[in-house]
Amino acid sequence: MSVVVEIPDLPDTIARYDLAFLVSVSAAGQPRFLAQRPRLEPGPMLVVDKAGEGTRKAADGKVVALLYPNPDPTQHALIVDGTAELRGEELWITPTAAILHIPR
Repeated sequence: MSVVVEIPDLPDTIARYDLAFLVSVSAAGQPRFLAQRPRLEPGPMLVVDKAGEGTRKAADGKVVALLYPNPDPTQHALIVDGTAELRGEELWITPTAAILHIPR
């Protein structure tokens, strides 16, 4: 079951989670997963500042997802879709959609 999270509500929703997995796909079609604690900036924007070169290249200018798992599998995980832009060594992600998801 999924519940839509409006983009303006993301800061309050993200505050309930800790770790996120950045999901991107390389130019060769290889999926990439990176555990992160994205920083929240006004907009809202999500900033990943500890990505390696391969992940930065794979994500720059592309659609990515952030999966915030819930440690309790009976509770909702947060999934945020967005577009990534490389700014120096950081990936700045503009959220485009978000849902809270729980398996049925």
